[in-house]
Amino acid sequence: MSYTQPEPDTQPDLRNGYSVLEPHYQAENVQVHHDKHDASSVAGASATIERLEQAGAATHFAGLVGLEKTSKFDVWEHAYHPQYRSVRPDFAEALRNLVDWPDVAERFTGAQRASFD
Repeated sequence: MSYTQPEPDTQPDLRNGYSVLEPHYQAENVQVHHDKHDASSVAGASATIERLEQAGAATHFAGLVGLEKTSKFDVWEHAYHPQYRSVRPDFAEALRNLVDWPDVAERFTGAQRASFD
């Protein structure tokens, strides 16, 4: 798997659908987080990058976008309560089963190489 720096204003499609993380994470939770929460984060990041570009500072902060894309977990209660109730450690353990850690490491390495000049 090769690392490609993601475009800051694009939210990737879910290649395998909403239910791909079952039974560790319910399809309904995936749909809400992808279609609403993540979409909002992408829009916010895009607006911030646009403001940085207008200020001439985007190149200086380019690597931050890559670091944000290495791994991100929503551990607020709304993310896991419907399935795990208030047992956050069980949700955290389920996340360990879902993460492609070599891919995260490769993304992190790629983001580290980005210019911060």
